[in-house]
Amino acid sequence: MRKGVIWGMLGILMALVVSSAYAKEPTTGEVLLSKLRELGWRMVYYKSKDKEIWGNRGYIVYRPGVPEYKIKQPKEEIKVVSSPPPQPKMLSQEELGKLRSEIQKTLQELALEREKRKELEKYLGDVEEQLKAYKEEVKVETGKSYTVLKGDSLWKISEKFYGTPLKWPLIYKANQNEIKNPNRIYPGQKLVIPAAETTAPITPKKHYLK
Repeated sequence: MRKGVIWGMLGILMALVVSSAYAKEPTTGEVLLSKLRELGWRMVYYKSKDKEIWGNRGYIVYRPGVPEYKIKQPKEEIKVVSSPPPQPKMLSQEELGKLRSEIQKTLQELALEREKRKELEKYLGDVEEQLKAYKEEVKVETGKSYTVLKGDSLWKISEKFYGTPLKWPLIYKANQNEIKNPNRIYPGQKLVIPAAETTAPITPKKHYLK
């Protein structure tokens, strides 16, 4: 009896070892996409009905554990609960440069799936736009002033004034005497909003993040 138990336990142990050996390792593209999604950029840009894309984590679709086809009531009456989107992270020029190189290198992989490639290309475009803003000349003399409100970030303020959050480095460069970390600004701070090369005049726009 004891021998049977021992052999049974050994069999289970061997099965676990074999299954772990054959477990699928994440590809370079998957690891990089996971890292990029943590930045919170796609959560801001893409509002898709397809809840499988663009990193909208935390969704409870319809009823947990119940297949959609078994739900009888109209979709309009079904509530969808989601976790709040993360605050987008703003990176230094050096960090963005390294990230660009990492994305470009990963895009050269022949085995990269089409959807992952498309998503990486969108991230690469975001990186390029932020790097471009870092290199853009700051025109403070034609800018405006802005007092930071509760819940503000350079990301949100950039979208408000320039129509895109990706120009936040312009505001950061113009206010480095006030801002030590671009991810941390405080209510009451008075910031200069410089004129952008492609934005004239500067007119605040309603931000889509509530």
